[in-house]
Parts: sequence; structure tokens; C-alpha cells
Amino acid sequence: MNGPSALVARDQDPDRVWTAEAFLAADFGDARVELINGLVVVDQAAPTFEHGVLIGTLCHALINTPAKDRRCRTAAGAGVEIAAPLPGMTGGFVLVPDILMRCRDPEDGEEKPSLVVEVLSPSNTAKDLWDKLTAYKSLASMQDIVIVRQDRILVQHHARAEDGRWGTPLDLFGRGAVLRIDRLGLALALEDLYAGLFPAGEPENVGRPAGSFDLT
Repeated sequence: MNGPSALVARDQDPDRVWTAEAFLAADFGDARVELINGLVVVDQAAPTFEHGVLIGTLCHALINTPAKDRRCRTAAGAGVEIAAPLPGMTGGFVLVPDILMRCRDPEDGEEKPSLVVEVLSPSNTAKDLWDKLTAYKSLASMQDIVIVRQDRILVQHHARAEDGRWGTPLDLFGRGAVLRIDRLGLALALEDLYAGLFPAGEPENVGRPAGSFDLT
């Protein structure tokens, strides 16, 4: 979700801690809103062109992976509700990732979130990102979380291992890096993901070292 973000003030109590159920029942008009740990957050700025290009490229790559699973569908801007209370959190979550993949569970036939992509802007806060990651990882069906910077060539991939645990996130930076999601057969070079966004000669990641993915 693009920034900057602020509490929705119109007809709302800024000190209220919202549940997911109350949020979904409320009317926020045409505003693009999320519920992050009980706080209603509105996107005040239109997405940048770069933001849209990155979403379009990733969405196309995910829809056309070699190991395409007919049980899975991919969409941009679809919502994810996390109704169950999370440890250490005070409120609910209703998130709107830039890309969401849902896959049909072979046991109950329900479509459940399997992968999300968040394209960040410089105005996104570290706390919001941390809270979102915690919420996404609480979903038993979630397998992959991809965080993408639009101001530099930098991607972070969180993947759930076969034992159900989340491994150490993998930082990918520079044109030569490749985003790989083996279960989908995806191998997307960052050079292709960011094609045209950083002309030759411009800094591509401002020297970000491996293992570093803060929002500064």
C-alpha cells in the first residue's frame, strides 16, 4: 500500500481501537483504507507510476509462472482479514496488499491467502511494516511474503519452510539478483522487475548491504 498514511478522522474517534468486524461494517466512502493493529489508516496519496509498474510486472510474472497451479488466483488490491487476536497486539487487521495470491485448500476447498506483495514508498513506517508482517505470518496458509522498494533496487523475501516455520528473510539487491519462489517455478531477475525505472548510471540501491532492509 502506498503512503503517506494517517488516521481516518472523518466521523471517527482517533483513539478507538477497532476490531476487524467493526471495520468491515463501517462506511469509509471511497477512501482506500486498512486496519493495522486496531488503527484505521487511509492512503492519502495516489500511487506513483513506479509503484504501478512494479505491481504490474510482478502480477504478470506470478500469473504466468511455469508451475502455474489452477487452484491459485492472483489479484492486485484485494483485502486480507485477520480476525483472530494476535499475541501482543491490541486490535484487528484488515490489510490490502498490492498483490494477493489465494489458493484453494485441498481439504476444505476454500481459497486462502498464500502469497502477498507489498510495494513500499519512503513514507511507509517501520512499525506499520512490522505489524503487517506479524499479521501475514499468523495465517497458517501464508507461504511467501515479498516486500519491494520502489526507490531503489531492493526486495525482501520471507518464505515459510516445510516444517511450518518462517526462515530468515532473504534480502535481494542490485540488478543481478533474482527473486526465486521454487514452489511456483518463479525466477524473476530484479533487472527485469525494475526495467526502465533506474536509467543507466543512476544508483540502483544506494549501497544497501545484505541483511539490511530498514526503511531509512
